[in-house]
Amino acid sequence: MRKVSILAVAIATLTATAQDVHMTQMYGVPLLLNPAMTGFFNGCYRVGAFGRLQWSTVMEAYKTLGVYADSRLLEGTLPRGDALGAGLFIVNDRSGDAPFIINMAIASGAYHKSLGDHTIAVGLQIGYVNKQIGNGVLYFPNQYVENVGFNPAIPTGESIKQSIGYPDFNIGVLAYGSINRDVSYFAGLAYFHLTQPKEQFSLTTTQPYRYPSRYVLHGGVSMIMTDYWRLIPTLVFMYQARVMDILPGVTVEYELSDENFLSGSLFYRYGDAIAASVGLGLGPLSFGIASDFNIGPLSNISVASRGWGGIEFIVRYTIQCYRLSVLIQTVPCPRI
Repeated sequence: MRKVSILAVAIATLTATAQDVHMTQMYGVPLLLNPAMTGFFNGCYRVGAFGRLQWSTVMEAYKTLGVYADSRLLEGTLPRGDALGAGLFIVNDRSGDAPFIINMAIASGAYHKSLGDHTIAVGLQIGYVNKQIGNGVLYFPNQYVENVGFNPAIPTGESIKQSIGYPDFNIGVLAYGSINRDVSYFAGLAYFHLTQPKEQFSLTTTQPYRYPSRYVLHGGVSMIMTDYWRLIPTLVFMYQARVMDILPGVTVEYELSDENFLSGSLFYRYGDAIAASVGLGLGPLSFGIASDFNIGPLSNISVASRGWGGIEFIVRYTIQCYRLSVLIQTVPCPRI
């Protein structure tokens, strides 16, 4: 479960047990995965849009929409092989009937230091997060009547801020390079919410909630199998608020031509879901679509879901540089 859950008891103190917004096609939105992946692509400029719709067959759907852009700067000016990545992403996330709304705008930067066949990147993100509680349906513990259920006519006795905001900071490191002509690798580590910012919607509580940090460990190996086929096994591990998210997967890419490709991926979110995605690259444009199928406890959230968790899309446009060659070995992660 990748969304914000506001439980009855949690609403009483207006704190939330939360996981950050993230996508199944994690490498399709790299700035959400690791700040050091800013500028980690084959080209000069990249812009993208993404969205996710979750559990729409069961309840008021969780909806995520976002855009991002990043670039590789100062190549040829910096030491040979080095580059500066700069980018920005904006996300809007809506959860449930109330709704609970998250808006964030994050600036992202990374320095890529070449060490011959290997590169080390260090990234930093600085931004602003706004969270809002809408005017929809909210139930509180003191509205519960034993053996009857919730009675919305009972006064809540709560004094609530509708909106809060705060600055946020994230850091990350990334290593990537070639082992030989046909095998390359990438591995990264990221730490989100360095300051564990305070969140306080209630005007009466004296103990503001500290939003938990998120830790990300990820990596993979790219193996060129033939002139047309590439195999990329990957692993993503995330930890936040005593919740672990383990996502092993494998991507297969087929080169249609020098600039076009097809891809397919299969992931297993440990104890939760199986996810599949397909991708298509047509010159500077690439597209991806993915769907989750719950197999863990959440598969029983409703008979109406039939185990279906959600669907997401990614579209991306990359502007190539005249000074860059194809970097399939030096940018080894999945292109979607």
